[in-house]
Amino acid sequence: MSEEGFHEIQLSGKQLVFLFMATTVVSVVIFLLGVVVGRRVPAETLIADATGTTLEALSPGTSGADAPPDAPPPVPQEADQFSYHERLQESTPPVEVRPPSRVEAPAPAEAAPPEPPPAEPAAGGWVVQIGAYRDKTTADRIAATLKRQQFPSFVLAPTAGSPTATFRVRVGPYSERREADAIAERLRREHQYNPFVTR
Repeated sequence: MSEEGFHEIQLSGKQLVFLFMATTVVSVVIFLLGVVVGRRVPAETLIADATGTTLEALSPGTSGADAPPDAPPPVPQEADQFSYHERLQESTPPVEVRPPSRVEAPAPAEAAPPEPPPAEPAAGGWVVQIGAYRDKTTADRIAATLKRQQFPSFVLAPTAGSPTATFRVRVGPYSERREADAIAERLRREHQYNPFVTR
């Protein structure tokens, strides 16, 4: 037996889901509106609402005797112009960004001084002549190579009045002819030169 004025409402599954989503959206909108309004309300209004103190009691012109005994100390007037969010941003010091330090490139290594050409030994004794060259650079290079191979080599400059100005590469001198012949044979066999022995 049904009572008059009583109507039973039956919702389907889709209607329940729609009702839940609509309730969630309305709750989120109300929360966001509260956040926006809370950011724009000055700190004095929040203190006055929490303690029951009027704005006149918080103004700088009000004496301490008129304020309630449990009221908080007066807030400076400049704070009325800023919200809590803006004052929080002002209290945070800016971070100084420094450019990356430049890494200096190492100084280039100084080139080694050129090796001086072998000095001409004193006259006398037997020598092994490797060859005669018109270019002094070539003669110096061959003499330096022989010196690295443990042969006492030197470059003989051309004599004055010579018809062909050549630089002669020689090894020695040696006091005995047979010693010079042995060195010439060794240079011919091991290093493929075509030397000859002379004074």
